[in-house]
Amino acid sequence: MTRIAIIGYATMMDPRNVRKYNLKPPETVTVQAFQRFFGLPDLADKDPKTVFDSKGKLLITDLGVTTTTINGSRFYNAVAYRDVPEEVVADLDELEKKSYFFRTPLAEAFVRTFPDRARWNSGGNGIYTYTAKNEANLADIGTVQLVRHDVSPNLDYLKRCREAAAIYGEPFRALYDKTTFLADRINSVIGI
Repeated sequence: MTRIAIIGYATMMDPRNVRKYNLKPPETVTVQAFQRFFGLPDLADKDPKTVFDSKGKLLITDLGVTTTTINGSRFYNAVAYRDVPEEVVADLDELEKKSYFFRTPLAEAFVRTFPDRARWNSGGNGIYTYTAKNEANLADIGTVQLVRHDVSPNLDYLKRCREAAAIYGEPFRALYDKTTFLADRINSVIGI
């Protein structure tokens, strides 16, 4: 059975959110050359017609959740779950798919330990994270842009992410704010 590493960069940083899987305790890491930002509306358990109009315009802008994108000058902090079994990965894939996220491979060279930033060793079976789809074909609406610049953070979600980061200490929580950006990808969430 193949086991992989999964990077959690939002609410998945809280091991209580994945306790049903009985995973090994996560390790704190940073992911280099990527940026975390509030760039898409949360569609989990929502009728897309309550979020988008018939032309794909957002009806509610404060539903933002985080995703990541390649950005050579940025990094973000996260946790790494090592040796995740295939059946857990399949379950996580299904769960994330409901929010229009898909599993994406990360090169091991991008993942560093926190706080010392040494190269993190996954054990050789691959490192993955979940990233939002840029667009999706939604029933009764058509193709809409999911990753956007006109969405603002869901404040409850931001609070849960901060609480998850705080589990690993104040320096890790402060780094979460410093390395988490608004949809403009310029301004961090510090002060929100």
